[in-house]
Amino acid sequence: MSNSPTGVETTLAFIARDDEAPVAGLLAACRDTPGLRAWKALPRDLLGPSPQGAAGPGAHYDLVLEAIGAAAADRLAVALAAAEGLDRTGSRAFVGSAYEIVPGGGDVALFCPLVRLGHLTPAGFQRYWLDVHADFGRRDPVNGYRQIHPREAVTPAGLPNAPFDGVAQALFADLPAMQARLASPDIAGDAYEDERRFIDHGRSAFLPFERVIG
Repeated sequence: MSNSPTGVETTLAFIARDDEAPVAGLLAACRDTPGLRAWKALPRDLLGPSPQGAAGPGAHYDLVLEAIGAAAADRLAVALAAAEGLDRTGSRAFVGSAYEIVPGGGDVALFCPLVRLGHLTPAGFQRYWLDVHADFGRRDPVNGYRQIHPREAVTPAGLPNAPFDGVAQALFADLPAMQARLASPDIAGDAYEDERRFIDHGRSAFLPFERVIG
């Protein structure tokens, strides 16, 4: 990873709510967290027939809450501890170092909790993902692309630790832009074939979200 950008500490809270709890209530509990970005789940069938959209079902999450830096993570932990309607068994927290492969932003995001193939070590998975596979993002960039690699840290707010080997975040201007990108030959073809070298698609997920805070 010698040529990679500097990683920034990032905490992702993958939030599942209790069946009757409104999403708005969970957002209100966390809204005052400085620097918070919040993303609300979109239906997975919006991904269309792309091979990524047909990847492993994964768990359902209603929200992703994104905090950059240790101070923001601490504030998010306090907010989540007091939040009502949070399914603390079904929710997960992922603390990592975010590497910005392609700078940018957008109103729609694809969050991809990834699990490595069984023959790879965690270090081998991360090395290939960052040093080799990232070139697909640089070659034909979307609005923004980040890789978030796990780091040793205390899981915030008592949420179970997410069993992911990494989380990819691809950002798009809007939903049609995401759908067109996933249908393009380089993503549905070449990039997907490369993913099969290191990602266990049966245990990974590709999840669409829309930005609601931040």
